[in-house]
Amino acid sequence: MAKNNQELHKLIIDAGRSGETTKLNIREISGYHQLATELLRHPLPVGKENRCDLLKGLLLLENGLRLGSTSLLHNFMKRLDLYTDAELMDWILLNRNNPYVPFGSFHPPLEVRSYSEYLEYEKGRQVHREKMVGMDMERSRLAKERKEQARKEHEARKKDNDQKRRRDGARENRNMIK
Repeated sequence: MAKNNQELHKLIIDAGRSGETTKLNIREISGYHQLATELLRHPLPVGKENRCDLLKGLLLLENGLRLGSTSLLHNFMKRLDLYTDAELMDWILLNRNNPYVPFGSFHPPLEVRSYSEYLEYEKGRQVHREKMVGMDMERSRLAKERKEQARKEHEARKKDNDQKRRRDGARENRNMIK
């Protein structure tokens, strides 16, 4: 089996280098998932260049299958820890046709076509998140103020009603005595 996986690695690496995936002859999503899951169970090729070409080959395979959120490329990316390789990320972001690649559940739009654009996009997302947190905090503060105001108004009404009951009760007592 190890030789078979080595041969698969070589075929996928060659596909990544050449841009040609026909030798792999994978046309169904289930076949790809089976292949990718099997490859993830075994040691991946050594050498950064081989690993990058393996990822490129896998991406080219996935592009032909239209996997969407079921893409397994992010599992390879995590395992190989290549998210910070700007050259590889540029290639992947430029050649992907699936917004879930290369991050899995998080997906920058397909318009993000390079690592530098991705970093810019992330900065914008962070600014947006901070703005939303600020707005949530402001809404929470205002809600607390309204709640406190309602509590004070309720207490004032209760105090007035208690005083009115005492006055009415004292009046009734005086009327009863007369």
